[in-house]
Amino acid sequence: MNRFTIAFMGIVLLVVLAATAQAVTISHGSTTIDMDFVTVGNTDNVNDTHGDGYGAVDYIYNIGKYEVSENQWDAVCAASATDLLDDPGYWSGDQAVAHISWNEAAMFCNWLTSGDVTDGAYTIDGSGVVTAIDRDSAISTHGTVYVIPTEDEWYKAAYYDGDAGVYYDYPTGSNTKPDGIDFSEDPEFDAVFADFYDQGQPNDVDNAGALLSPYGTMGQGGNVWEWNETGTGSSRGTRGASWRDDAISLAASTRGDDLLSAYEHYILGFRVASVPEPGDATGDGKVDVSDLGVLASNYGTTSGAEWDEGDFTGEGAVDVSDLGVLASHYGFGTTVASVPEPNTIILLLCGIATLLCWRRRK
Repeated sequence: MNRFTIAFMGIVLLVVLAATAQAVTISHGSTTIDMDFVTVGNTDNVNDTHGDGYGAVDYIYNIGKYEVSENQWDAVCAASATDLLDDPGYWSGDQAVAHISWNEAAMFCNWLTSGDVTDGAYTIDGSGVVTAIDRDSAISTHGTVYVIPTEDEWYKAAYYDGDAGVYYDYPTGSNTKPDGIDFSEDPEFDAVFADFYDQGQPNDVDNAGALLSPYGTMGQGGNVWEWNETGTGSSRGTRGASWRDDAISLAASTRGDDLLSAYEHYILGFRVASVPEPGDATGDGKVDVSDLGVLASNYGTTSGAEWDEGDFTGEGAVDVSDLGVLASHYGFGTTVASVPEPNTIILLLCGIATLLCWRRRK
């Protein structure tokens, strides 16, 4: 058995170990939260021309496919060992959580990051108020960091179509007004908003509309208003509308009010974004053999690749530059050294070369 055969077998093993699903399991102590994310790439996009112009984001990030649910909120409250978070008293089960202040949403994100509501991208004082935001330091400490999306991150995920290079008027991948809730227990709707009928409550987060955004998010139009991280002073932005609003509130040209970060309302919730450690294709906060497997299985892709397929540079291809990113961060979040053994990288390179030769000969 020659070295190339061994290398090829090594790559096959890595591919088997790799995980590329967007469903992320976040565990701290005995508490586990399952969340679905979509990856937002297309790092060369510019701002939209609606209103003041939003949407330009020059890095890859993930954003929740769904709004945070009451069940997810309750699980973190029970695990946080603090009285800074509590049951808001509205809605239940998989309905969108609401009556959550921006400060509380930030503490929820901190818990997802570290298992501690005071440790993450947001500095929290003793009364539960955010006093500073530092994503970069949190990434260097924890790897993948969970945050409230900025307005640009939120807007891009809702309205931008990376394949077509355009922004749509609505977060349903269309410039046409979506169909909302027309009557009690309306079974067919594109988004949850008052289309002649106010149903009086939000839907479950995974039943918030038949039409998704181009990146695959649900409920960025209607169901509940959502906080974003952008703001001035002690105020933060909102977007997206709720079940009791009309269609114009869902439009890209409509900004919600900037509200005090301590403000709460039963139509106001949030969704979570995450900024991954470079090289972490699987989103588990570690750069390890599973990420090598993802990169190996997609190596040689020349266009259309995303972060969770091994494109860590945002150019749409999976090539040697992405391998360099992964190699320089290999071992983050694990108990092994931060730089892989030379033989590991040699094996990977040999395996990739073998795969490419095998593909060319087919």
